[in-house]
Amino acid sequence: MIITCPCNRKEFEVDASLIPTEGKLLQCGACDRKWFFQKEIETKKESPPIERISIEDRIEEIPKKTEDIIVEAENTKKDIAIKKNIPKVSFLNKLLIIFISLIALIVLLDTFKTQIMIFIPSFDFVLESLYETLKDIFLFISDLFNK
Repeated sequence: MIITCPCNRKEFEVDASLIPTEGKLLQCGACDRKWFFQKEIETKKESPPIERISIEDRIEEIPKKTEDIIVEAENTKKDIAIKKNIPKVSFLNKLLIIFISLIALIVLLDTFKTQIMIFIPSFDFVLESLYETLKDIFLFISDLFNK
């Protein structure tokens, strides 16, 4: 392989196996100039083979592909429906959750009553009102089921 210095004064004959494909830093013996040399790789672009398809073959393939797409879409639709199958919470269940949460809040406030009374002196009155509200709710529910 013949390599020419960029100054065009000197040509060198170099064994091609000594220069890697990613290139190498070279120095001219005549002018001491350094440059990066990279082999020019010949790339042959191969054209893909031409495939001749008749119209009859094409017509037969279309329904098969369409059917596969429809089946795949239906399976995807079923998977989405299965994932979205979340049970709905009824109104009575929500009401029960709210009632239990209210009771838990009142018990928590009663537990820390003395500490809260330092910041809110009339908290004892608020707590008694909450207990009375609970009693009223309990009486309302028991009247509903007794009649």
